[in-house]
Amino acid sequence: MKKIAILLSIVILVLSLFAFTSCNSLKDINDSDENHSTETEINEEAATDTTYVPFDYTDDSPAAFTVDGMPVSVNLYKYYLSVIKLSLSAGDPSALENSFWDGLYPNSDKTYKESAINSADEIAVVISNVNKTLANYQIIESPADQENRYMAMEYVIGLKGGNQMYSEYMKKAGITELDLVAPYILSDKFAAIMEHLYSANGPDPITDEEVNESLKNDYARIKHILVLLPTDESSTIEENEARANVLLDRVNGGEDFESLVAEFSEDPGSATNPDGYYFTASGNYVQEFMDAGLSMEIGEVRMVLSSYGWHIMKKYDPTEKTDNFEEIFTQVKSSISQTRFSYVIDAWISNAVIGNTAKKDAIDFYAVELDS
Repeated sequence: MKKIAILLSIVILVLSLFAFTSCNSLKDINDSDENHSTETEINEEAATDTTYVPFDYTDDSPAAFTVDGMPVSVNLYKYYLSVIKLSLSAGDPSALENSFWDGLYPNSDKTYKESAINSADEIAVVISNVNKTLANYQIIESPADQENRYMAMEYVIGLKGGNQMYSEYMKKAGITELDLVAPYILSDKFAAIMEHLYSANGPDPITDEEVNESLKNDYARIKHILVLLPTDESSTIEENEARANVLLDRVNGGEDFESLVAEFSEDPGSATNPDGYYFTASGNYVQEFMDAGLSMEIGEVRMVLSSYGWHIMKKYDPTEKTDNFEEIFTQVKSSISQTRFSYVIDAWISNAVIGNTAKKDAIDFYAVELDS
């Protein structure tokens, strides 16, 4: 679908930038190397000086172009390009050569240069619309979001090598700190907008009926007895298959399925997911398991073979109020929210009016350095 292609470039940026959310501090370089140079030691010391102190940076550069009438400065657009170039190059040293950017991007009819420019344009459109939407709905930054923003700033400062090198970078980049950090905290901004739009009191609320309907139509809830394929000489494929067939016969003969799961399933997840596995067609489970689960009727029992072994499966009602149902319900509601919001982003990009591009077109793409 079109929205998936449009969101791809955003995902590329988000994945490359949101690394800081998975670790609250930068890991120290391995101290076991006794041959660190003095210069390296100084840089490591500087990198620990990452406490965020606001700087009064301004962006005095002219507009590169406008998005729906709102200006995007030359310096800011170059920043977007530099970050996108770093992401697309994925550490390839040949990215320092112009020829790299003239080559075709994998699985695309566009060059790396065209892909980078398209992605930078889309990021500019999205961030512009995010800021406009936050202002229109008067959504203020929560204390948690503010803390994440400070964490993002300290992460960036650490990447630059400490406050002094960060300051030099900012002077060279010529953008404001809010613009610098904006791509790093897009997920927070998205979440704030979705919460406003889709909450019970929002303009486009997601109802409990919608969530239950999605659970009923889109999700399978499966419990299974897994008999693994043999991994050593203690048993043969034929013996394990025969054991699986015996268990299937016992299930079909009326024995309690859940008792058999608890006693015989060789999947550790059977114990940690007592309510079963919930998934959609885009789930992450083995394909044969998902295909069978989605095609089964509630209450049906079926055995399938996958790369793991034999799955003796039983389908349950995903809308049943189990012990874990509230958590599942929240996850499904969040998934609906994200899907609905993806169409909002699609509309932002599809309907964006880009104007006054003379200065944007004059930017020397190859001269824009990779962000580092």
